[in-house]
This record gives sequence, C-alpha cells and structure tokens, in this order.
Amino acid sequence: MSESADEPVKQPKSTPYIVGSAFLSSLMIGATVVFLLHGYQWKRALDDLHAEPGVEIIRVEKIGILKRRLIGFKDPLAPPIDNILREHGIPEHMIDISLAEYHSLNTPYAVHREENAAKTSEELQAELLSAVEDFTTEISRKRDADIDRVTRILFDSKFPEAMETIDLKRDGKKWKVNGELYSPQLEEFVEEAPRYLVDGTIDFEELIDLTYQRTSELENDVSSYNLLISDLDDEFVHTDRMIRLARQYDEVCDKSGIPRPKYRFEIHAVNPEHLEARIRQLRLQLTTADGLNASRFAPEAFIYEYSDEGPSVFFKLLPQPAP
Repeated sequence: MSESADEPVKQPKSTPYIVGSAFLSSLMIGATVVFLLHGYQWKRALDDLHAEPGVEIIRVEKIGILKRRLIGFKDPLAPPIDNILREHGIPEHMIDISLAEYHSLNTPYAVHREENAAKTSEELQAELLSAVEDFTTEISRKRDADIDRVTRILFDSKFPEAMETIDLKRDGKKWKVNGELYSPQLEEFVEEAPRYLVDGTIDFEELIDLTYQRTSELENDVSSYNLLISDLDDEFVHTDRMIRLARQYDEVCDKSGIPRPKYRFEIHAVNPEHLEARIRQLRLQLTTADGLNASRFAPEAFIYEYSDEGPSVFFKLLPQPAP
C-alpha cells in the first residue's frame, strides 16, 4: 500500500468564497425582486390616485428605503386615499400623507357641492321669508289686538248702556255689530259709532231695532185672542193677559220715547148690539183695580165687522203718532 492512500483529501480554498458569493447573490436577487414589486405596487397605486377625482398628487418623496411621503391636495368629499393604497398592498407604516384640503373643479364633488350650495341658499331664502312672514304676522296680530282693545274701550266709554246689549266682532277691516237697541239708542249709535273706530268700517246689518220688533210682536199677540172666551164661572179668561201685554207695550214706548197707545175693541158678529152687555162687562174687567186706565180707550172704542162665524171681540192697540 502506498503512503498517498492514508492522507486526508484537502478541500479547495475557493469553496467558502463560492458559497458566500451565492448567498450574497441570492440576497441581492431577493432585494431586487422586493424593490421591483414595491415599485410596481406604488406605480399602480399612484396611477389610481391620479385617476381619482378630487385628489391631486404633485410630489412623491422617499423616506428611507421603502416609505413614501405623498404631497398634494384632496377634496374633503373625496374618499380617504389610504384605502386605495391598502388595496395595492401598501401598508400604513409605509405611508406618510401630507395633503392640503381644496375644493376641486369639474368633479362629481364640485357638482354635489354646487347642488348643496343651491339647496342651502334656497333653504336660507325660505327660512328668511318664513321669518319675515312670522314677524309680519306677529306685528299684525299685536296691532290687531291693540286696535280691538282700544276700540272696545272707546265704545264702552262712549256707549255704556248700548254696549250692555250689543257686541262688536272684528272681521278683517270690518266691525260687525250684533245685538239689539231701542230706536233712540239705535239711531244715536248708528250716527256716532263710525267716529270712534280706530281702523276699518262698521256694519249694522245684524243690529236689531228693538222698538220695531217688540211693538210688532206685542200688537200681534194682543190682537190674537178672542176676549169673549170665558171659563165655567163666566169669567173672561184672557183679560189678565191683555193687561200684561198692554203694560209691556207701554214699557217699550217709554224706553223708545214714543207716546203710549190708545185702546179699542174690534167686534165681529151678525148682531153686535146683542153683545153690548158682554162688552161693558169685558171693559169693566179690564179697567177695574190694577187694570188698564179707562181714559186710554179711544173715542170710537168699538169697531164692528159683520161675521156669521160666531161673535168675537179683539183688543186693539192704537199706536199714537210721534209728538
């Protein structure tokens, strides 16, 4: 056996160098791939950012190896740009965003802003108009309330008795008078009232002439009863009613400033002379004690009319002409 067979095999001195070179080459290739991929991601991301309405990227600065600072402008209505960057695989720690706020032109956000501005302007105009109308209405309401109060004070002071039986109602520019007055008060009120209006006109259509109304009602009531009707005791049943109605008529005359009426009988019969005794009895019953004043009967106290339907006697009030 030779000596060379027992000696160990020696490694070439270039092996560590080759291994180290291969490792470094791998690192460089990997770094290159990472840088290329990162650059591609940023390119795609920047393309999308440039295409995004309302976002203007004017400069990209490198910070370190992989981090970037974006400088530019962004419309406040545009979506956050870090969402776009994340979609391209760029993490938040590799981003530094420095975007100033601006209002973009010729973008959907500009149109939306203009529409909102127009809507806001319309709303402001509507609110302003409503406020003016409310103010005007309130001023008008207060003015109307003052006019009502002052007018009623004036009328209560000038026409104290009349205002006990009438009421004033205001309808816009017109005052309506509701109620009733006897003729003298009514004539005075109609003549004087317009002078005490603070504002507007006055309507007397619903003001009732109580003198005319009451005298007409009483004359009709008095003349509607046949005084010959008697009870089982042969007492006339309507004489007390006639006395009461005649006194009510006198009261209306006194309040109206007109003369009290005269009285007479209206007789309907075939043979009125057969009724003379009954009529004398009827007149006596009307004028006895607290009855009517006999002197109030007219000189022609009896008026006869032919009737074949049975005798009847009616009491008549004869209004006197005004003095």
